[in-house]
Amino acid sequence: MLSLLSSVPIDVFSLLGAIAGVGLGILIGLAWPRGQRPALLPDPPNPLAGDSEWVQTLFDANPAFFLALTPDSKIAMMNRAMLTTLGYGLQEVLGADFVECCIPPNQQEEMTDFLLQVNASLGLSIHISQLLTCSGQLLTVEWQGKPIMRRDRQSHDFCFLAGMDITDRQRAEEELHLLHSVTQSVSLAIDFNQALGEVLALLCETTGWGFGVVWVPNHEQTHLAISPVCYYNSRLNSDEQNCFSQFWQTCQNYQFGRGEGLPGQVWQSQLPQWIPDLCSSDKTGLMEQGICNTVPIAIGGQIRACLLVPIIAEEQVLAVLEFAMLKANREEPRLVDLVASVAMQLGGVFQRKRAEALSQAAEAKYRGIFENAVEGIFQLDCQGRYLNVNPALAAIYGYESVASFLAIQAQQPVPPYVQPERYEKLLLELQIHGEVKEFESQIYRRDGRVIWISENARRICDPIGAMTQNQPLVRYEGCVVDITSRKLAEENLRYSATHDALTGLWNRAYFLKQVNHCLAQAQSVPGFAVLFLDLDGFKLVNDSLGHWLGDALLVAIARRLQTCLRPTDTLARLGGDEFTILLTPLGMSDAAITLANKILRILAEPFDIAGHRVFTGASIGIVPHERQYHQAEELLQDADIAMYRAKAQGKNRAVCFNPGMRQAIIRRQQLDTDLRSAIGQNQLCLYYQPIINLQTEQVIGFEALIRWQHPTAGWLSPSEFIPIAEERGQIQALGEWVLRQACIQGRLWREQFPNHPLMISVNLSSRQLRPELGDRVATILAETGFSPKTLKLEITETALMDDPLGAIAILKGLRSQHIQLCIDDFGTGYCSLSYLHRFPLDVLKIDKSFVDHIDQNSEDMEIVRAIIALAKSLDLNIIAEGIESTSQLETLRQLNCPYGQGYLFFRPLPVETATQLLKKLLATDESRSSQNFLTP
Repeated sequence: MLSLLSSVPIDVFSLLGAIAGVGLGILIGLAWPRGQRPALLPDPPNPLAGDSEWVQTLFDANPAFFLALTPDSKIAMMNRAMLTTLGYGLQEVLGADFVECCIPPNQQEEMTDFLLQVNASLGLSIHISQLLTCSGQLLTVEWQGKPIMRRDRQSHDFCFLAGMDITDRQRAEEELHLLHSVTQSVSLAIDFNQALGEVLALLCETTGWGFGVVWVPNHEQTHLAISPVCYYNSRLNSDEQNCFSQFWQTCQNYQFGRGEGLPGQVWQSQLPQWIPDLCSSDKTGLMEQGICNTVPIAIGGQIRACLLVPIIAEEQVLAVLEFAMLKANREEPRLVDLVASVAMQLGGVFQRKRAEALSQAAEAKYRGIFENAVEGIFQLDCQGRYLNVNPALAAIYGYESVASFLAIQAQQPVPPYVQPERYEKLLLELQIHGEVKEFESQIYRRDGRVIWISENARRICDPIGAMTQNQPLVRYEGCVVDITSRKLAEENLRYSATHDALTGLWNRAYFLKQVNHCLAQAQSVPGFAVLFLDLDGFKLVNDSLGHWLGDALLVAIARRLQTCLRPTDTLARLGGDEFTILLTPLGMSDAAITLANKILRILAEPFDIAGHRVFTGASIGIVPHERQYHQAEELLQDADIAMYRAKAQGKNRAVCFNPGMRQAIIRRQQLDTDLRSAIGQNQLCLYYQPIINLQTEQVIGFEALIRWQHPTAGWLSPSEFIPIAEERGQIQALGEWVLRQACIQGRLWREQFPNHPLMISVNLSSRQLRPELGDRVATILAETGFSPKTLKLEITETALMDDPLGAIAILKGLRSQHIQLCIDDFGTGYCSLSYLHRFPLDVLKIDKSFVDHIDQNSEDMEIVRAIIALAKSLDLNIIAEGIESTSQLETLRQLNCPYGQGYLFFRPLPVETATQLLKKLLATDESRSSQNFLTP
């Protein structure tokens, strides 16, 4: 007791004894106003009984807390020291419940139990609790209490409490305990992050901050970033924890340089910083400190106070601790000093932890690299013997473990190089130059298989010896990579660069190289020739039997072609179904023709491919070497031209090139170029050939035929430029131009000759039979104002049979617009009668080839008779084309063919001539009217 109240001038309970001896009269006289004192028994005599001023001074002037309470805990008296500390006046507390007024709610139950203990005991009772001041501050007080008994020693009216403020002493003890706990926890932490977590936890729980995070400088010391370590106070409820969690997520998006934001300021100044209220109305001050607009630390105004403290070691900030609270919290210098002191103590410990962590990480990284590297790593001694290897190297050499590799290699004089001199060269290079890079060798694996390896190695010298001229050697170290796959890939690339992947023949690049070599050696080479071979009908094989069978056929053809050649000849596949042969030396002048004919004979024999009997042929172009050639591409181009001439002449034949063929190709290419601008330059026009009623010889319609007035070549026939347009993709634009011009002219004739309705026939290319054809025709009819009922579209029989089902769908779309449809050149395309029945047709046009000899050849006449009968059975009209003689006309009339056209009546006419013809015919017989053409 004396040690506890060492600062009290006189023992409190000696005073109590004196008070008890004098009686309670003095105390009561001091505590209660005159006239309101309780009636008490008279006190026995006492030497101090008359010295009330001395007792009053002793009670009020003592710095200890003196307190008299009634048995029901009401305040009967409180000395000046206690009143001043609590911030109350005497009249404010007299009669108040001491527990409710001065004890924090969480300790009221314990204080009530203590007072019950004091009132029930005659002895001294001791208790430590917190005392709540008027301003809300908490003090820690050690209480001693004793009842003031009546004279009968059986009852009492008061108990007396003496208290000593031990707040500072307790804080000092807590600080020492905190420092000890933090230091111990950090020392036991296994890594830097765990140590940070321990610090956050202890400081949050001890100081009452709700949440703690850590900002850590990056390796380059350019900015602070949030650490993965954080701590939530255990006393937080779920809403508070969610608020801090949002704050934590937001921090992930921020980094701070020196002086930027609160963390950056603390990093730069190396001084703690306490912000009592982030939502303070004094925004100007916060702005001047650079706090606002850096990180949203006051999310929705919920996070109010924060404290940031640096952890420093060797004048370098290792981390910045940041603590946050959801309410404003005025700065407590003592708490700042405490946390700063903890941080200072931790600096050295953290520095060691961080160094240990870095060292362990580096060692683990090296060990991980060594153990887990996909490339082999080795160490050799001065004589080149293995000291150590990693598992990857043992695996490369075919061993199950490092131990088995080292054990076997220790028994061998040199490593298992296929060429031992390579190993000797490796060591020599290391001795002379100190290192080798990408040293490639072949070695034997344990299973005997040979593989390729690439080695990088260097010489490792003793650090002290390295300062001398001798540089004493300690060991060699390096790495090994299995490059077998790369070597195989390189070999495959070299093979692929010169060979065809499918057939294994030479490819285009190698073939051209060989031809160029022959051209360069033309003076010494006794002649050579190039053959260009393209298969006939190969597309049909692919389309009908599948590409895989087509590939198999190409391989089989390559093998047959090889049987025709000499060892000095070169056979190559250019791609697709194209092959080339370099025949050298040429020998006899007709040797190339002889070889081509031999190839045609062997390819004519059937191929058995996967159970299919396949027939094919070839078209071959031949170019003998002549002086005018300088590049291999020139010979190949001319051989290609000759090959296409062979196809044009009926396929399955060989043709030798002549310069005239090149001129034809050049003309074709020039026409293709000129045709692209012909429409815009108004070089194209339409001619109109009348269609005649064979019985009345009246003009009942026209077939629109395109003509091209070339600026240099003059008038060109469609047979010359239409195939070019189809081949080069210009037929869509050209076809739409023809249809548009024909519709415009048809509308003009309808307006000029309203009583003479005319059908306008327009030819369609097979390339125009696309799903969008119906929409394009409808658009042109709408734009030109031409009636679809007077438009007839003509499609060749061959075009329809390329894709019958697709053609049926397209024709039905056109027919739905009331457009009439005609099969042109009927009888030449082998149209299936079943499809003919399904096609939505209106007219069959008999091909000219049947009309030419109809008056001389009974077979042709019977064919025409059959076609007319077929048309009538299908409810179709008939037009015969190519009528050039009266005998042909009479025969057609006898066969009841209703309509026809041909030079016997009219050649194709320019629009002006056709218009004049119509005027003349109408003027001749205005009373006769044309019947509606092709109305069944």
